[in-house]
Amino acid sequence: MPKNKYQLALWTFLERPNSSLYSQIFAFFALIVVIISVVIMCLETVVESQTRSSTYEDQIHIEERNIIFFILEFFCNLVFSVEFCLRLIASPNKVQFLKNFLNFIDIIAVVPFWTVLIINNHNFLSLLNLNEEIEFKKRQNNQYSLSVLRILRLTRVLRVFKLSRHIQILNVMGKILYECLYEIILLLTFLAINIVIFSSLIYYIELDTLGEKSPFISIPHSFWWAIISFTTIGYGDLIPQSTVGKVFGSCFIVCGILIALLPVPILSCKFEKIYKECSYENRKNSED
Repeated sequence: MPKNKYQLALWTFLERPNSSLYSQIFAFFALIVVIISVVIMCLETVVESQTRSSTYEDQIHIEERNIIFFILEFFCNLVFSVEFCLRLIASPNKVQFLKNFLNFIDIIAVVPFWTVLIINNHNFLSLLNLNEEIEFKKRQNNQYSLSVLRILRLTRVLRVFKLSRHIQILNVMGKILYECLYEIILLLTFLAINIVIFSSLIYYIELDTLGEKSPFISIPHSFWWAIISFTTIGYGDLIPQSTVGKVFGSCFIVCGILIALLPVPILSCKFEKIYKECSYENRKNSED
């Protein structure tokens, strides 16, 4: 904990929401901002889909909505940046602070926005002037730059992880995945082995039965069928056509259910253990 009294007060305010009423209000405000940023990220794709099929008149209205999205996005990133700087100032160990996964997510969540704002400054400023004509051709001429900007904007999806700072159950799930990392790797390894084996079998079964009419083009092509069958999803886009292949596929689905149930008891025990530990820590922090 920080030794400086002002730094300690700031650290308590940010890291212990239950320490005071103002801390609870700030934590709730930060949670709302995270939710708003995620909603904006989703709604922007709706506007982009309308842009691809819109007329010139509709484009003006879409640009007006883009201004609202930009203002809200700017506000959210400003809040994230200020919050991160305050947490960094209040942290007693700056190196350990930067190594924390959630703090790394905070950096990734804000850096792309400011990068895009600097690189694409002209386009952002043009949104504020609706009287100018919308230059479609100029935006299409630089596809490489747009691709880079889209990749940077894609990192915004990591903001979902910021919810784990405010929602205890998400934090518990993250700790469970970390504690069960060995079991998960073991399960994925066993899954990969079974996918290769059963994909090879279904490929040769269908090939010997149907010949060139077989829907399974190759063994790698059969991986998709094995994955959706193993997870009991079964989209139906790739299915065995022969009787022998259907019987084999049914057996593979049953095996997938049995294999998927293997880690459930381990995860249940780890979940109960970690949840109790987190609940105890929260009660202890509240009392302090």
